[in-house]
Amino acid sequence: MRSPEPSPSSGIGSRASAGAGTPTTPSTSCSPRRDAPDARPRRAWRRRPRARTPHTPQTAGLITPELLRAFDGVHLLNIGRGSAIRTDTLLDAIATGHVRHATLDVTEEEPLGASSPLWRRPEITVTPHVSGLTLSSDVVAGLDAALKAIRAGVRPASAVALDRGY
Repeated sequence: MRSPEPSPSSGIGSRASAGAGTPTTPSTSCSPRRDAPDARPRRAWRRRPRARTPHTPQTAGLITPELLRAFDGVHLLNIGRGSAIRTDTLLDAIATGHVRHATLDVTEEEPLGASSPLWRRPEITVTPHVSGLTLSSDVVAGLDAALKAIRAGVRPASAVALDRGY
């Protein structure tokens, strides 16, 4: 059974889906099942929840201690914005075993200071903020598609929705 989609009033403003996520519909794949009485995560996300959200007031601190308590020994990936999870929340979740490992392409503090406790934890891998490779052919194709949409009088799919903050 598919979990209900979060409403805009939930503060998430996104679809909770492993494959969702466009410039206008960010996603967090670490949302627990909302129809489960114990709020356990969906089966597909139990081992490797992914956060890929924009930085907005609604997504700051989106990954809460309560959300992480719904997991048991997961490998958390954050490739969205560092503000989605607070450093102390992540460290507590690691200490309690809810998060076994975290791979962070982004962190709450950027750039990550030399004194950050994230550097000293073997359960945390920090990558150099390059969650994806950008190929020049992809850039050209994206610009071409945007230009064609504009010429046709249509809003490009890649347009930023300033009213949404991303």
